[in-house]
Parts: sequence; structure tokens; C-alpha cells
Amino acid sequence: MKTEHQYFFLNFLLALLFHFILFSHNSIAQVPNNGSISILPEHEKNPYKKANLLLDLAEKNTDSRQAVMYAENAIVLADSLGLKPLKYRAMELSGVAWKINGNFLKSIERLTEVLTYVEQEGSLRDVALVKLKLGETYRAARNYDISLAILKEALSFFEQTNDTTELARTFNRLAATQIEQFQTAPDYIPFVSGLKNSGKPYNEVLRNCQ
Repeated sequence: MKTEHQYFFLNFLLALLFHFILFSHNSIAQVPNNGSISILPEHEKNPYKKANLLLDLAEKNTDSRQAVMYAENAIVLADSLGLKPLKYRAMELSGVAWKINGNFLKSIERLTEVLTYVEQEGSLRDVALVKLKLGETYRAARNYDISLAILKEALSFFEQTNDTTELARTFNRLAATQIEQFQTAPDYIPFVSGLKNSGKPYNEVLRNCQ
């Protein structure tokens, strides 16, 4: 009788173990893909390929926190390999990701480092493109005066080269910055209220608010 109980208990444990293994396998296989990759490319043993893979992941990842992680890992790896262009490309991606993540100080720090590098090693177009990103970060940080100054420097280059795509983008950034600066000014609410309620011309209302 004891042997039958032991045999039954052993079969029960085996069935339970099999069910657990099967369930675990199915759960892993059915994890939904949310558009981001959360595993570092540890399988890649070639450090040069790994650095480029990290860059690719940082650029394409839709989760800004993971993009920061990939970019920061790429910075460390590229620096250890002495790959300056790759390192500063990773810094640029890191700066963009930090801005999206809401850490404007870190974004400005990274992009300023990149700007210093491209001013020495890159083309004038590279400099203007980094300034465009840096100006956008200062706008996000609500430092509008610096943002406008940097964006105007980028605009000057794109005007000289007649780069219509980047001109449109820079004009868009400048307009957005100027609108935000105006809307956050102390006189904005009195101006809007006066314009709405007084029926006077906007220039007269503006004079009264100054």
C-alpha cells in the first residue's frame, strides 16, 4: 500500500514538473513585443560590431530610458576601443535620448561635448546639425534666449548652403521657441485678457502691458 502511494506521489510530482516547464515555455514565447529591446547584445563577442549594434539599438529604440542605456554603453565601449567618431555619435544619441527622458542638463552636457568635437573634427554642416539639437534642448529646458541664439547660428549656415530641408526644420524650431517665450512672459496673460476684453488694437494693448 505504501509503495502504491509513493508511486502515485512520484507520478504527481513528475506531472506537475512537466506542466510547470510547459507553462514557462509558453509564457516566454507569448511575451508581447512592445517595440523596444531590453536585452544588451551580450551574444556579440566582436567589440567593434557590438559597439555599432549598441548604436543601432540606441537610435531605433522607442523607449527613451533604454535608448539612454544603449547609448551610454556604446560611449564606454567606443572610448575603450579608441573609436572617437563612434563615441561622439553615441554621445549625440545619448543627448537626444536624455532630452526625451526629461533630463535636460544631461542632454545639454552630452550635446555640448559633441559640439566641441565636431567643431574640431567635423564639417560645418555637422556643427549646424548639432546646434539644432542643442538649441531644441535649451528650448525644452525653457532657456529661450540661449536656444534662440544657437538656433540662429544653425540657421545662418543652412541659409548659406540653401539646405531647404534643414532650413524648414530650423525655422520651425525658432518659431516654436519664440511662441513659448512669448507665452511664458509675465505680460502674456494681461495682453491676451486685454485683447479679448477691450476691443482695442493689439499694438495699443501691447503698449499698455509694457
